[in-house]
Amino acid sequence: MPSAADLLEIREGIKRNFLSALDAKSQTQSSRSVIAAALKDPEIPQEERSIDRLMDEGTTIIFAGTETSARAMSVALFHLLDTKSHLKKLRDELSSSPGTRASKEWTLSDLEALPFLTGVVNECLRLSFGAVGRLPRVATHDALQYRDYIIPPGTPVSQSTYFVHTDPAVYPDPFVFDPERWIKAENDGVPLGRYLVRFTKGTRQCLGLNMAYAELYIAIARIAHTFDMELYDTTQKDIEVYHVRLVGYPKKVRGQSPGRGQVKAKVTGITEAKAK
Repeated sequence: MPSAADLLEIREGIKRNFLSALDAKSQTQSSRSVIAAALKDPEIPQEERSIDRLMDEGTTIIFAGTETSARAMSVALFHLLDTKSHLKKLRDELSSSPGTRASKEWTLSDLEALPFLTGVVNECLRLSFGAVGRLPRVATHDALQYRDYIIPPGTPVSQSTYFVHTDPAVYPDPFVFDPERWIKAENDGVPLGRYLVRFTKGTRQCLGLNMAYAELYIAIARIAHTFDMELYDTTQKDIEVYHVRLVGYPKKVRGQSPGRGQVKAKVTGITEAKAK
């Protein structure tokens, strides 16, 4: 995550972009932005159209929609490159998919129908954790029952995705990247996705959930099917959660700057069967 100075600079950049979008003099009718049109829509409450509100929304989009997906992608690529059998299974599945055989562009529906790729996507979401800091929720009017406990109204209740995603009762060998656990669960009728809380649950869950899934399906498929790669100066320690802030960070290595979970890899070639 950026320092305070970096964050302020980012917010100022967002503000400049919004003000530029609102400058009708610099826009033709055909190129006028969605932002400008929305902010001039009388049906949108005035308090929702302030620059401060836009800066808050822009900041949320940047950090909620980039850091999270990038982290999941890094975890996926590390494990695919670290365990070649996973990469081979994924490539074999992609090569036999209808989109590849028909020599056409993959659609998202094509990719979502692939069991092993779906397992890879779910595992990288599980082991990238998302927000590991506790996110409190409050039932303001109703008492809640959890097993033999009664939780009074107004009591904050929170959990961490880390503990849910590493619960061996739900995910045996929880720190093992195993895409096939999702295939087995599907075949056995086990609703394993119920315990995937990367985006939280309920009415306050992440608004960008579907976009994040689409990004991961498409990007992982294209990278795995197109490039030969190998890890560079990266180990399991670079993606393990050691420090807990809002998100998890790996342990700092002596003589190096604090890690942020980056995965380094180098391209060694391009596969003969290029992705469509």
